[in-house]
Amino acid sequence: MGIYKRSNGYYYVQININGQSIQKSLKTQSIILAKDLYHVILREHLLKSWFSPVVPLPAVPPSQLNPVKVKQTPSFEKMYLKYLEHCKTNDLSKRTIEAKQHALRLFKQHKIDSFSNLNTKNLDKFWECMKTTYKNDSIRKISADLKVFLNFCIKHGVYTADELNRLNFPSLTTNIRDKIYTPTQWQQIQSMVDHDKDFLLYLKMLYYTGCRPSEIVDLNRDDIDDNGSIKIYQNKVKKYKYVNIPPAILEELLVFEDKIFRGHGRQSEFYGKKFKKIRLAMGLNTDYSLYTFRHTFATNLLNMTSDIHLVSKALGHSNIMITSKHYANRSNKDIHDKVSILWNNTEI
Repeated sequence: MGIYKRSNGYYYVQININGQSIQKSLKTQSIILAKDLYHVILREHLLKSWFSPVVPLPAVPPSQLNPVKVKQTPSFEKMYLKYLEHCKTNDLSKRTIEAKQHALRLFKQHKIDSFSNLNTKNLDKFWECMKTTYKNDSIRKISADLKVFLNFCIKHGVYTADELNRLNFPSLTTNIRDKIYTPTQWQQIQSMVDHDKDFLLYLKMLYYTGCRPSEIVDLNRDDIDDNGSIKIYQNKVKKYKYVNIPPAILEELLVFEDKIFRGHGRQSEFYGKKFKKIRLAMGLNTDYSLYTFRHTFATNLLNMTSDIHLVSKALGHSNIMITSKHYANRSNKDIHDKVSILWNNTEI
């Protein structure tokens, strides 16, 4: 007896009864379920042989006895490590890889360390626990990482689409990017970091370009062309974009010969720790961060131009739907102010 896999991915069991080979489909693509069914069939076969008349079977020479080896399913952690290696070969950013590694540590911490423990009951408890510790954006990333990993496992035949469809994933609303730095706050920030010229230049780049904090840390002099355009590599979408900056800031950049920022090679956390002190001193909550400069740039540009396509291009989004989802929002006051202009210019 043994378990075998057909070309369509379904498993079947082969039984030898009185010298006759019989095949029976197990009607599943899951090796775990196939093993369980195999043991049930094996038990029934043994019980029948014990309570049925013994029929002598022809002797089989030892040389013809081939032990059946059941292919072992790789462990959850082993497959995840294989998945991480796959991600690295696709040239994902260091920060993205670290986030996926952190997700694995969370899974193991909450006893989701095997495919058998990856069930609806355990996963529901996991999401509830995540909601007490992490914000929606972080939970959404962990959820997306898990789905991508399981699809990776499906492609490698150690998991099935049916098993994935039975799992529950959190339904989270997308946060609107409504936190921005006002002109007064921006002036205050500049005065607080005026003594640190490197940090101040970094913040100005964020404020006037809308780049992600991690995109400009490794900026080099060679990235600036003669026309004043700066070539920025976007880690998130794996492509370059070109941005323009005020002439005054351009002059500050042109004095460098090679690396521009002291945080070069150390990711945006180098400046994130500095900005945390500024945020606390200003009494701002954790919703305000270096990334808020990107939201400020997008909101200011949208308010000045009312052109969502232009904003999407300036931010380097892959499509306008991303921009609309996060930035094309207006508060009730914004709507009232705009409508008031219409009233004032119309005879009633």
